[in-house]
Amino acid sequence: MPPIEGVEWLILPLGLAVKGLPLLLFVVMALRLARGRERRWLDAALSGEVDGEGLTATEFETLRSPARRRAAVSTMRHRAGAPAATLLARLQREQIDLAMIASRVATIDDPALVQQREYCRSLRDALAAMPGAQPAAAHSDAPAR
Repeated sequence: MPPIEGVEWLILPLGLAVKGLPLLLFVVMALRLARGRERRWLDAALSGEVDGEGLTATEFETLRSPARRRAAVSTMRHRAGAPAATLLARLQREQIDLAMIASRVATIDDPALVQQREYCRSLRDALAAMPGAQPAAAHSDAPAR
């Protein structure tokens, strides 16, 4: 096989890109469909839990998007440090677990569901007790001096 010369250096990557584009589009579409399905499942599973003991409306909006979850953890890390960010990430995981439990049980007072709600509340309370980890809304409600 002769060495690649001249214009072939431009044609070869272009050809590879054209051949790989359908796979890339397939992966992007599959990811979008999966995220939409996850969001619909989360909405259905947590609809009765919003503004309850285990989940606030603000937390629910954050949970609905992986990008928002990552941004919230990053913001918490900058605002209150790594331990607070780790605790927030754990709270988010436990709230997802709350959704999984809520989707499996038959009644809203199932002991496993009640226990998970209490656990989420305890994590939120522990997070609120950390310096600088209070919700952003708490900071914006303070009068300006």
